[in-house]
Amino acid sequence: MLKTADTTRTKNRPLSSVLLALVSLAAAGLFVQQQLGGSVVVGGDVQHADPASVSAPGPLAAAALSAEQAREVGDPGPADGVTGPETCGDLLARARVCSPSIGVDAALETVGTDGAGAMTVPTHADRAAIGWYEESAPIGAAQGNAVLAGHVDHPAEAPALGTLYTAQPGQKLWISDGAGAVHSYTVVAVREPTPRTALPQDVFELTGEPGLSLITCSGDYVRPDGSPTWSYTNNLVVDLALDPETAPVP
Repeated sequence: MLKTADTTRTKNRPLSSVLLALVSLAAAGLFVQQQLGGSVVVGGDVQHADPASVSAPGPLAAAALSAEQAREVGDPGPADGVTGPETCGDLLARARVCSPSIGVDAALETVGTDGAGAMTVPTHADRAAIGWYEESAPIGAAQGNAVLAGHVDHPAEAPALGTLYTAQPGQKLWISDGAGAVHSYTVVAVREPTPRTALPQDVFELTGEPGLSLITCSGDYVRPDGSPTWSYTNNLVVDLALDPETAPVP
């Protein structure tokens, strides 16, 4: 069960807590890099057997609208070639993230950090899952931004966020928290790809307008000099605004 909106925190984390410095997605794994007394802890990568053949697309088109404008535009439906779920069905049975327009239908799991201080991302061989970072705003909270992340290419048959690059302002997304609440969000911004070491810090805001950011990998798949592992060069970030009233579930 996910943390519900009535536990919204109303101020930023104190400086004495772990500072979230940046997020990077590498080798289909999301990394939160945390600064701990000046050191950086990184972890969570998944490697590919044939790295030379791997890459992840950037957005079809970067765009941004206000929440009001995006809702007025309406949901344009899926981009050509996206074969997502036709309906979201019963969202109350379990925590899920669903968008027929973006092509997302995945379980939602609460994630934190591992023993090394790196954010974990759900990685299951048999099903797609998206992680809600428990240090970000709760789903459906009245303020602040929730951070959700998933793989762009794992599992291979149905990656959790493999079609996020097709997102467009106006598209709808529904999230159930597993506790009986369902919330709808509207895409307001598709950002230009950002280097994996320079994720915009505003995605971690705990105050301000309510929304969420979906994050996955994009760019080339490379092995930095001196690194024993391969990683993607960029992050793909799509921002959504919480709807004042939950839209009818398709």
